[in-house]
Amino acid sequence: MKKKSLIFIYLIFSPVLFGQSKKEQIQMLTFRVDSINSILSSERNTIAQKELGYTSKISNLENQVTLLKSEIELLNKNLLGKDLEIKNLNNELIKTKNENDFLNNQLIILNEKYNHLPNNLLTIDVTNKFNDFNIKIFWILAYGFPGDNIIGPATIEFKKNNGETYYVQNNNFSLPIKDLPLQIQYEKDSSFKFNLTKSKISKSYPQKILTSFDEPSFNDMNHSTYFMFLLDIDFDGNPELFMMGENEAQRGCWSYKPIFFESNEVITKDLYYEFNGRLNLMKLDALSLFNNRDKSIKLRYSNGAFDSFAEIFKWDGYGYKFYKKERNLLKRN
Repeated sequence: MKKKSLIFIYLIFSPVLFGQSKKEQIQMLTFRVDSINSILSSERNTIAQKELGYTSKISNLENQVTLLKSEIELLNKNLLGKDLEIKNLNNELIKTKNENDFLNNQLIILNEKYNHLPNNLLTIDVTNKFNDFNIKIFWILAYGFPGDNIIGPATIEFKKNNGETYYVQNNNFSLPIKDLPLQIQYEKDSSFKFNLTKSKISKSYPQKILTSFDEPSFNDMNHSTYFMFLLDIDFDGNPELFMMGENEAQRGCWSYKPIFFESNEVITKDLYYEFNGRLNLMKLDALSLFNNRDKSIKLRYSNGAFDSFAEIFKWDGYGYKFYKKERNLLKRN
């Protein structure tokens, strides 16, 4: 560009130079040099401004590239997090599927085990709640005795309106025949067959908390009424829920299964296990005595018609601690 400008100026002014004096020629050449310098200066300024503009554009583009790289890095991290989340969800899905498969297999086993019993599944809607839990009993009526009780495994569902649910198993749940919608056929050998005439019944348990007696015997409780009952076994003002189980205890006695719902949780420790000489409450049966006055439980045992003894446990704030043993030896006359 510079060369072209110089050649153009020279071609314009060269004819004039030959017709002038040396002084005039010098003046003319000086003017031309100044003009050329002015043009060159203008050209330099233009180029410098363009170079500054290009530098600014390059800087902006570099900043945009850096920003885009940061965004890409952040997106890659988010994508990695999503991949991990998807992996965890897939693992949960597999776990849930395995649990469902296990439960389905258990259901198949139960159906196969009890499919020889006609119409033997009874649903009991318990009309009163416990700690905001709705209670349902799914009971398989397995066997019974004429004029007595029907016995069989039961699953008890405790469910809140928000979906929180617990299940408790009682393999020897029982109710009197007179309380059940049964069609009974007696056989010649004094046995009988039964069929349910209804698949669902409603029943309630007493709301009275059993802490007002000095020494009530569980053996005196009506099994039809107290199939479930309330007892403040740990004296904290919040009653625990108990269930009966027939023929599970010593000498064919009824057992009394504690089901604890404290602070909306099922308690499965401390009061359930023996440790440091404390009582396992799963040992309670119809021969046990509960003394609210001195906060004690007496377990009574029999070694036959002429030998019996008892173990007394007292509440110490954490459990029922062993207190003493009583022996009662009966002699023949």
